[in-house]
Amino acid sequence: MKKQELIDKINNGCYHSLWEVEDNIPRELPQVEEGLELDEHRWYSTAVNVYKCEDGFVGVWGAYQSFSEMQTWEDLDVICEACEYEEYTTVSYRPKNS
Repeated sequence: MKKQELIDKINNGCYHSLWEVEDNIPRELPQVEEGLELDEHRWYSTAVNVYKCEDGFVGVWGAYQSFSEMQTWEDLDVICEACEYEEYTTVSYRPKNS
């Protein structure tokens, strides 16, 4: 699947959670990252999952966690959105093992 195909599928659909997106895209499309840009609200959180397409990466933003058993994904009023993402390298530091 190409990037634009996935972006169109997500943005033209009406997916209320990242889990609903996962259930509706091809299984062979690899997810390379989960839970990026985590943003916690009172009753739920949003995040971005990144998928590797034939011609690049697509990030899908949407509802990631629900903190209430009394609400459905639709109750959150969050509709998933997709856009092109790019891979980049970061530098980090940790204690050196002696």
